[in-house]
Amino acid sequence: MPRYAPEPAHTHGAPRRTGVLLVALPALAAGVGAVWALVHLSQPPALALLPALLVGAWAWRSAPAAPVHLAWDGAQWLADGEHGELAPMLDLHAAMLLRWRSPTRKTIWLPVSARAAGPAWHALRVAVHAHRPAAQPPVHV
Repeated sequence: MPRYAPEPAHTHGAPRRTGVLLVALPALAAGVGAVWALVHLSQPPALALLPALLVGAWAWRSAPAAPVHLAWDGAQWLADGEHGELAPMLDLHAAMLLRWRSPTRKTIWLPVSARAAGPAWHALRVAVHAHRPAAQPPVHV
């Protein structure tokens, strides 16, 4: 018998330095990859600035502008009251990087830490990794 997650709620507002990392790390990765490719193609490495800037701009747009309230209702995730899909992309035990997708909003990346979540951290981690219950067909009487 599968075990289901508790129903945590968490308001996520990334600290400024975390927001900077969410932009800087993808831009740096793109720049390093581009430098590597350009050096192997005998092109000037300065051209790597363009992909780094483009990826940085994309990361900036993907970061949440305002705090996001996450809630698990036992069957689905809600972000600011809207149903969608939440998936852990990186779990370091003391911090997680979550990806939120919904049909009507853009994908947003949410860095969450144990320190910011406080006592709700364990319940949040359990809910993020929990088995989702299967959808039950409607009962007609």
